[in-house]
Amino acid sequence: MVDILIRNGIVLTQDRQGRVIQDGAVVIDQSRILDVGPTDQLVSKYQADIVLDASKQAVLPGFVNTHSHLWQSLMKGSADNEPLQDWVFNQLMPILYTSNQRLLKENFEGEYYASLLACIESIRFGTTTILTMDGLNPRICEAFQQIGIRGIHALQMADRWIPEEILQPIEKQVHDAKMIYRRWHNASDGRIKIMLGPCTPYICSKSYLEDIIELARQWNTPIQIHVAEAPYEVELIMKEQGRTPINYLESIGLLDLKTIAVHCIWLSDEEKNILKKYNVAVSHNPESNMKLGSGVMDLPWMLKQGVNVALATDGAASNDNLNMLGAIRAASLLHRVTHKDPTIINSHTLLRMATINGARALGLEKEIGSIERDKRADIILIDLSKPHTRPLGNVENMLVHCSLGSDVETVIIDGKIVMKDRTILTVNEEYVIKEAERIKCEYLEEAKEYKPKIRDSART
Repeated sequence: MVDILIRNGIVLTQDRQGRVIQDGAVVIDQSRILDVGPTDQLVSKYQADIVLDASKQAVLPGFVNTHSHLWQSLMKGSADNEPLQDWVFNQLMPILYTSNQRLLKENFEGEYYASLLACIESIRFGTTTILTMDGLNPRICEAFQQIGIRGIHALQMADRWIPEEILQPIEKQVHDAKMIYRRWHNASDGRIKIMLGPCTPYICSKSYLEDIIELARQWNTPIQIHVAEAPYEVELIMKEQGRTPINYLESIGLLDLKTIAVHCIWLSDEEKNILKKYNVAVSHNPESNMKLGSGVMDLPWMLKQGVNVALATDGAASNDNLNMLGAIRAASLLHRVTHKDPTIINSHTLLRMATINGARALGLEKEIGSIERDKRADIILIDLSKPHTRPLGNVENMLVHCSLGSDVETVIIDGKIVMKDRTILTVNEEYVIKEAERIKCEYLEEAKEYKPKIRDSART
């Protein structure tokens, strides 16, 4: 007897061969995929405690969202018509100020409920693994544990540019980072992981980046960092370091580690070749980049050169949603119109960017990202029976260009059903929404009088 048998679905394995099994089945036992193949073969071979009929549904590995800021779920719809720097100054910093004042009093509930809310939204849109670059709040991982998502907390660290009243003391940052790592790295049977997230090359001084690099070496963990999201970042690094951002990160040894570079819009040809040289993974956030008017990453070049590019939503304040199907479709359309070439990217590649490429970016490709024997059972079922997905054509094309996030019916993470028939099974969704709304109102009230003052530098 096995735990779960999924039958009669169109199984998009995302394995090396890109197999699509038209009437396929997946067998799950003790958190892992035991078998995958044609339905008629597997139903005669296995008996299961739970049988899921996936007729008229696509069965595929859960989406891997390689970059987000979960706390920003408190700020959906808060701003429009602002470029990145103004958006940070006017929208993010007042809320960060309020959050920091609470963190200093060890009040962690804001980020906890924001994270739960963000995870509910993510699961509803088919995300089974999410990386969040967020502050040093231990209850973020508690939210991962409670709701059942596969979560990576990239501990966001900085020592300059940010106003002093928002910035945690460096000693406290390092102390809290070590505490969170010891408590949560590989918790829940490896479902929760910790990595380091120096915010950007210009928000961290050189000496602090070197400290973070050394800590990452000790922990043997990857680093995620925003890179070249807007032109002013490039100008700041050039002015201070005499190098472009990627050149600078190479010079201090950061790229010697497993690195996930987020955005990578304003790069020179030399920098793009450096990404390839060091096997840097790139997290592409098309909707956030478009909404903030930041620019367009050179995706076709990177894919052609073999750079591993994964997809992400970014935070729900700069994107206003955590819908990975939306990110997939946006990436498809953005690069076709930018290059005036409808052949520049295809649906097969886009789905891989959202699944196995994301797993590879996080160093988890042996565990997740495809439906193969012995991998963790992170699987989603997407309804293809509605008018907007009928009559059925090429399934990959339909998923990218026709399906909606609300078509995700069932979500399995680590072999456990966390959403069935669009009902979240692990937390009280209504209560989480109520608490998040209460906290947002409190944050806005407390942040009313705050006016941030940007510092040019701090530690050197």
